[in-house]
Amino acid sequence: MVISDYFLLFFLLRLSSFSRTLRKIEESTFIARKKKNMITLVNLIFTIVIIAHLLSCLRIKIAKIEDDLGGYSWLLKRNIDKEEWYIQYIESYYFNTVTMVTVGYGDIYPVTPAEQVVSIVIMIVSCGVFAYSVNTIGVVFTNLAGEEQ
Repeated sequence: MVISDYFLLFFLLRLSSFSRTLRKIEESTFIARKKKNMITLVNLIFTIVIIAHLLSCLRIKIAKIEDDLGGYSWLLKRNIDKEEWYIQYIESYYFNTVTMVTVGYGDIYPVTPAEQVVSIVIMIVSCGVFAYSVNTIGVVFTNLAGEEQ
């Protein structure tokens, strides 16, 4: 197992306990509405970070499989195939973040058909995450505006 695989495994294990804790806090009746809205925003940010993390790990794994099969992945194209795992992770996370916020600079792009399929999945998931995020932020601000009246 590569260090990035352990990194992914660690986050998957921590994800379940963190989500459970946030849910318990959210369900508590003793928390004021403003605090519940803040918890909702923190939970949203955490969810976005975790989804981008998982997609980044998937993107790196596919690129490494392509490289092992003799292909020419985005890691080779960016000339970071021999770099430390965290450099590759940052590049992949950057790509996913740019995709999630619908900016799409085009400086990093899929090279092989397998990477293109993964990128399509990333784009579809990112559209859903973006729509969910905008909706959740809208609900939180609507709730806050309703409390002030």
